Amino acid sequence: MQIIYMRSMWVKRILVLGCILFLSYISLILRNETDKKTDERPTEAQTIDIDRRFSDLESNINKVYDLFKNFEQKQDAIQKMLVDERERFKDQEVVAAPVKSQRGQDEQKLKPQQSPLFQGWGENLSDEDQEEAQALFEKYGYNVFLSDRLPLNRELPETRESKCLQKKYPKDLPSIAVVLIYLDEALSIIKRAIRSIIDRTPEHLLREIILVDDHSSNDDLKGDLDVYVKSIEAQNPLFRMVRVRHVESLGLTQARISGWRAATADVVAILDAHIEVHKEWAEPLLTRIKADRTVVVSPVFDRVNYYDLDVVHYVPAAHAFDWALWCMYESFRPEWYHLNDTSLPGKSPSVMGIMVVDRKFLGEIGALDGGMKVYGGENVELGVRVWLCGGSIEVVPCSKIAHIERNHKPYAPDLSMSMKRNALRAAEIWMDEYKHNVNIAWNIPIKDHGIDIGDVSERKELREKLKCKPFKWYLENIYPQLDTWDNILAYGGMKNLDANICIDQGLFPGHTPIAFDCFNYGPQIDKEALDSQVNERKKKEQAEAESLKAYAADAVRNDKAACLLDQCQLKDERLLQGAIEDFRLNFQPRWSRREYDLSNPDKIRGQEEIQMLPGLVGEDPDSQGRLKKQQEQLREWSFQQQHELATARHQQRQEEQQYDQDRVDLDNKALQLQTIEEERRRTVALATKNFNLTKAAENAEKRWKEWQQQEEDNRTDILNQLQGELLSESQEQGISVLGLPRLSPDSYKGFADEQLQHIINCQQQQIDEKRRIQAEQQQEELQQDRFRVASARTALLMERQQARINKQLRRTQDNTNAQLAEAHHEQTKYLEKVYTNIPDDSYFSQFNTSSR
Repeated sequence: MQIIYMRSMWVKRILVLGCILFLSYISLILRNETDKKTDERPTEAQTIDIDRRFSDLESNINKVYDLFKNFEQKQDAIQKMLVDERERFKDQEVVAAPVKSQRGQDEQKLKPQQSPLFQGWGENLSDEDQEEAQALFEKYGYNVFLSDRLPLNRELPETRESKCLQKKYPKDLPSIAVVLIYLDEALSIIKRAIRSIIDRTPEHLLREIILVDDHSSNDDLKGDLDVYVKSIEAQNPLFRMVRVRHVESLGLTQARISGWRAATADVVAILDAHIEVHKEWAEPLLTRIKADRTVVVSPVFDRVNYYDLDVVHYVPAAHAFDWALWCMYESFRPEWYHLNDTSLPGKSPSVMGIMVVDRKFLGEIGALDGGMKVYGGENVELGVRVWLCGGSIEVVPCSKIAHIERNHKPYAPDLSMSMKRNALRAAEIWMDEYKHNVNIAWNIPIKDHGIDIGDVSERKELREKLKCKPFKWYLENIYPQLDTWDNILAYGGMKNLDANICIDQGLFPGHTPIAFDCFNYGPQIDKEALDSQVNERKKKEQAEAESLKAYAADAVRNDKAACLLDQCQLKDERLLQGAIEDFRLNFQPRWSRREYDLSNPDKIRGQEEIQMLPGLVGEDPDSQGRLKKQQEQLREWSFQQQHELATARHQQRQEEQQYDQDRVDLDNKALQLQTIEEERRRTVALATKNFNLTKAAENAEKRWKEWQQQEEDNRTDILNQLQGELLSESQEQGISVLGLPRLSPDSYKGFADEQLQHIINCQQQQIDEKRRIQAEQQQEELQQDRFRVASARTALLMERQQARINKQLRRTQDNTNAQLAEAHHEQTKYLEKVYTNIPDDSYFSQFNTSSR
């Protein structure tokens, strides 16, 4: 506003100066015309008349100058009034600014407290610790700040049934291999899982722990975890630690398959890495598998809170699913409750990802479906396959595992796409005529849904090979609670993606609606979403009303100032026009008037009829031509815009077609590569099988020859004792069946007893020396491991100290930058207040037209 008023003031000054110059120029013209008309010396009367005219002209010019000087003073007064008003509003904003800043600081300080992490934990933490804990929580989905400060071997509360504590388990149980799957897990969480497995699993049962890294990006899961694994191996030589690292992220299913392939024990337990096992967790599971190798067992999961890492007791329940293949808990069958023994295993329709199974049996039924991507659906597919192909699934209440339930999954914020794809794949392979229920649950077309589920021919061949039952048998005998949707004419639904509570009509239509969890397959109204939308609409309308009110107040204030300026300008223009008219009538003879063309100041229209200047009376003789030209320019501009728009749309269509073609080519190439990889794997598997068979045959032949030699030696010894024959002095007599250089000591008298005893003593000394060297090497390796652990701990402490110093430096730098920015802002406002924009030629060029 200030710049506009200053520009208006400069326009008035230039107009006044132009008028004064114009009148001066006219007076010079009059003087020149008078000189030209009077060749001889004027008379005294003429001289008096000329002097009088020039005197009147000078007085009129002085009046015009005084008039514009008064106008300029009024303009300055109005300008001062506007500046004072602006300063007053500015002071009000300055007073309100600290309050607003204080509120912002309070909101920022309270912001971590609004995080789910601080529900019942972290009240006494400092601001720095809260920020660190919140950052780790957003990265991992659980309280890593607290986990890093808890002991690795912490005690868990006893949550098993009382009858489980009285059970005794056999000693001759099959060995177990524990597979831990992880992707960018916290290091302390993985260490605690490993420590709990080692401390709470009998040594004679635990053969190996297999760590499967699905291409994690955290550095501490490489060097630091390797150091910890080596220390575990040094402390526990009876079992081995196996590391499996993927060169790229292959998903949860492929990671589990990699862990299963690396296992060598009789039973494999596939677990998540964010778990802790309870006491006697393995014995109940192994006992059940020993009794029936075709059963897939699962422990009962206790929940570990993501915010305070406390363990919450969960009662035993069956693992089930809905038609979208999302896992959920269901009650056991009625016959389980009739037993009145909650420590007995219960039948379950499916598993929830954590499973314990006989390693060879899992391979016989096809392991896991490698065509599943990322996450979800693979556990339900396995559960259905086990039941249909001759196995069973049970939940063992006496086996407990504490599992952290994340607040969010950082590695996959949205799992719906992969879950939808995997569900459709499982339905296509196993669900026969009931597969349309999965489409309805996901609200996608039954035919031509456009989702690539991969090649399922190999899995269908596996189903035929195993002679599995139809899915109808599964619904009738295993999971009758899973209701099907038949005779559907149309389907669909509306659900708020940000809410979990809906209005449900109840079991039967016409009942009183109740608030219930959204489950996607019944008549529901999302009340929370509606309330949220109404509140958001009210807030939006209120904000718009306040914005319009403030805009209206500013408009009224600006209109008042504009009206004052317009009134003053009109009044001054009328006075100026009256002064010019008086000058023309009194001091400019008609025969001496000259008209100048404002569009061309060098052109004089002296021969034309005298008329007022177009710029002073508002006339425009060229308005029709200019209007026509403007219309033609607008038409050309419109045609140009339409042409550019059509060209852009055509280019966009070409780019979309090219993009679709590229996607199709990439998909075809990926399919070809996948086919080649599967063929390669089959070839390698066949070659490995043939090699193993050949090796087994060679070993059997070797054992047979050794047995024959032993039998021959025994018979020779018996004959010698019966017939009284002495040992032969001939070397040919002592040759073994296996040939030279092996000789039978019972048939060849080649060495004396002293020689044999000397050989035995030398061999014993060599054995003792070898053991001593191995012990020294082992002691040296232990010393090096301790040194590396100490070095790593020192480096970690130095890194944390450096991080604190860097954090303090960044905070100091931010404060200094804020102060410099505030000083720069104040200096800028001061310069804008003191200095004004001086108009240049480009500014005045907009007034050089023949119309006003």
